[in-house]
Order: sequence, then structure tokens, then C-alpha cells
Amino acid sequence: MKMIDIVEDIEPLKQIGLGLGSKVLNKIPGFKGQARNMASRADLIATAQKLYTQFEEYLGLQNKTMRDVRMDDLKKFLKTRKIDTKGLPNHFTHQDHIKDIFKDLAKKAMNPEPKGRPQGGGKQAGKFSQTKNARKKRADRKNPPAPKKSIKI
Repeated sequence: MKMIDIVEDIEPLKQIGLGLGSKVLNKIPGFKGQARNMASRADLIATAQKLYTQFEEYLGLQNKTMRDVRMDDLKKFLKTRKIDTKGLPNHFTHQDHIKDIFKDLAKKAMNPEPKGRPQGGGKQAGKFSQTKNARKKRADRKNPPAPKKSIKI
């Protein structure tokens, strides 16, 4: 048995340990936050592992092994899964780098960046309110009325 075989077997065990640990901590009062943290890390590992196994299956269909893989193969696989390939490096150095890439992709999938306007109350810096009254008040501040002439009797 090679060292790489032992290291590859650790990932599923780590996922199981995090899953069980989150269930145990969830039962203890005051540890719910840590339990959610462990559960989300287990989900992240499971998602990355699923991508990795799907990639291995894809390589099998292409009649390649993990030793023969190139970055082009990885990008083609991700495009078949409709996963954005922007921000990926142009090359990788070893198999562990592929696993790191899959972990990063899983993080992006689990924590998508908000699209459109940010949610929140109040005005944003440099933005004007567009209600009818706000526009009128803003126009009045820009163009103050002319001073009234006093009439003496």
C-alpha cells in the first residue's frame, strides 16, 4: 500500500467524523454554532468528493487516468457540468491541487455571491433617493428661493 492510498482514504473518514461530531455537539446546549460549522464543513467535503469522483468517471470515459490529466481536461469536465471556469489556474502541479480546486468550487457553490442590488436598509453612499418628495427637497436645496424684498410703508 502506497502513502497516497492511505491519504486518499482519510477524506471520507474526515467527512464521517465531522458529520458525527456535529450531531453530538448539536445535542449539547451551547454548542449549536460549532455543530453547524462542523456540519457545513462535512457538506463541503462531501460536495468536493462528489465532484472528484465524477471527474474520475469522466476521465475513464476519455480513456485517461489521473496521471495523464491536464488542465484542459478539467475545464472540459467543468463545462459539461455547467460550472464556471473563470478564476481557475492555467495549470496544476499534482493531484492534491485538483482536490483543492474542487474544494474551492464547492465553496463557491455553497456560498454564492449576491447578484444585483445588495439588500439592506438605507441609502448607499453616493446614491440619491428617488421618491417624489426626496427629489423635490433635493431640488429645493440646490435652487434656494430668491430672497424676498422687504417693502417699507
